[in-house]
Amino acid sequence: MKDLKTRRWLAATAAVCIGLTAQTVGVSTASASSASNLALTTASTPQIGDQTCRGELNRYTICFSLTQIGVSRDFAVHIGIDVFMSQTDAQNIINAPGEELSARIFGEDTFFDNGLKAVPVTWAAANAQGLSAEFDTTASGSLLNEDWEGDDEIYGLVSLYVPSTGSTRTFRTNTVVDSFELYT
Repeated sequence: MKDLKTRRWLAATAAVCIGLTAQTVGVSTASASSASNLALTTASTPQIGDQTCRGELNRYTICFSLTQIGVSRDFAVHIGIDVFMSQTDAQNIINAPGEELSARIFGEDTFFDNGLKAVPVTWAAANAQGLSAEFDTTASGSLLNEDWEGDDEIYGLVSLYVPSTGSTRTFRTNTVVDSFELYT
């Protein structure tokens, strides 16, 4: 029974990630699922160009990617999230004054994770499943080269302020591991 639940969760996570990617690049979900350059990483360590998703069944799904822009030393940073809640609660969060949704990328280190850059929200909507949002920016290879030597570990963190409870929920992406020193 547990294996069936796990498979369903992975399938649902994959579908959400494909849908988020489809919205980002402006293609249908069906087209995105058949695209050969779309990588959904679930078991191996994600690297540059991979889209990786994680979440908790019936709570949230969050996806993250760092993709080199052409042959430049710059990278497209993308974070997409679906948080399951009532559509009314989601709309109240969106309508509230201030910045209820924010995202930031971090460099993961042994003792201290350094904040690298804010990632602005580019799209947010309430729907029957809850709250969906996307965050996009660009970052230079030198910014992402957060370790002096070896691989760099970059992850995203989304913060969601819930006005009705006065609490903030945070959601962490998987960590992309690659050597950004090559792009400085």
